[in-house]
Amino acid sequence: WSSDVCSSDLKVNDQVRQQGRIDAMLFSVPQLITFLSGIFTLSPGDLIFTGTPPGVAPIQAGDRLQGRLYGGSGSLISSLEVGVVSDV
Repeated sequence: WSSDVCSSDLKVNDQVRQQGRIDAMLFSVPQLITFLSGIFTLSPGDLIFTGTPPGVAPIQAGDRLQGRLYGGSGSLISSLEVGVVSDV
């Protein structure tokens, strides 16, 4: 975890659907990692899903999702893009 991460967003098909600040979370990232590590083993590459900022809406097969993390200066730190392959 890097304390440089300040905000995140989620795009669906190139449209920003959700945005949020990390400091608006109820528990800090280190607190979450400490708590969860006491319940099960966390490994490099594991993702922790904690909830979501406003903007939840359905997705469907063929949609492209892009999650991004930004630093304090607004610079992009990390990005992950996935395609939805099936409706469940």
